[in-house]
Amino acid sequence: MIDRPTLLVAALVLDNTECILLTRHAPYRKWHLPDGDVRFGESLTDALVRSFEEDFGITPLLLDTNPWYVNETIREGRVHYVTHYLRAIVQKATPLKPREGLETMRLDLLAGYSVGGLLPATVDAIDVASWQNLL
Repeated sequence: MIDRPTLLVAALVLDNTECILLTRHAPYRKWHLPDGDVRFGESLTDALVRSFEEDFGITPLLLDTNPWYVNETIREGRVHYVTHYLRAIVQKATPLKPREGLETMRLDLLAGYSVGGLLPATVDAIDVASWQNLL
C-alpha cells in the first residue's frame, strides 16, 4: 500500500465535432478521461504529453498550462488520487493507436449521454468544464 496520494494529470480532449475522448482499461470497467501519472520532476504538461505518446502514439495540442480543475478521489482507504485536469485538442481525423488493453470512444456531447458508464470523477470534470464554458 502506498502511504501518499498518487498525482495524476487528465485531459479533457476535444475534437472538431463536439466530442470528448474517453478511455477504459483494466482494472477499471468505467469510461474516463485520458490520464497518466506524474513522475518525480515532471511538469503536469510534460506528464500529459508523455502519457498520450505512450497510450495513443500521438502528441496532443494542449490548450492549458495550468489546471482548470483538481479532483481528489479517496475510496475505502485503498485508493487516493489527486487529479489535475487540462484541456487538449485531437482532431477526429487523427489516427489513435491505443496501447494494448486500452479502449477508446468519443462521447458526443450534442447527442446526450448516460453517466452510468462513466467514472464519477469524469462526470464531475465534464460538469465543471461545462459550467466554466470550456466545452
